[in-house]
Amino acid sequence: MKDKSELKGIGGWLILVAIGVFIGPFYAVIIDFITYAPYFEDGDFWGVLSYLNSTIPNFSLLFWPETLFAIIFDFFLFYLVYLLIKKKAFFPVLYVRLIYIQIIYLIVDYGAVYLLFGEEYFDIGPLEARAIFQLLISLIIWVPYMYKSVRVKNTFVN
Repeated sequence: MKDKSELKGIGGWLILVAIGVFIGPFYAVIIDFITYAPYFEDGDFWGVLSYLNSTIPNFSLLFWPETLFAIIFDFFLFYLVYLLIKKKAFFPVLYVRLIYIQIIYLIVDYGAVYLLFGEEYFDIGPLEARAIFQLLISLIIWVPYMYKSVRVKNTFVN
């Protein structure tokens, strides 16, 4: 086995984290595009929102916070790529925080959808189920890895 001081750089299991970090922001932007594109299809964004507000009570109460969260979260995903490339010490901290923030966000968002819209609009489809599964895997595997890995401690030192 290698000496603990030799365990540094993007290698070992950290390669899987790096792949996910590099793919993550682009995947998130694509999902956001798929999610928000229908609001722009007819070229009348405000008209679509007005119609949805009139047909779905409380629609704006969730639309704007979800949109704002998506934009801010996408920014942090790209920032995470920067931290990884520069091997900044804040990378593991932000990586773990973003996992916890996503979990809290999903609980609050799904709860708000259920409370504001009822069962009629509460649907966990394949995309949502996949996101929940990925978060649970991240929580179970990658959060402890970020805290305990010698390679992580030796790599992110800048």
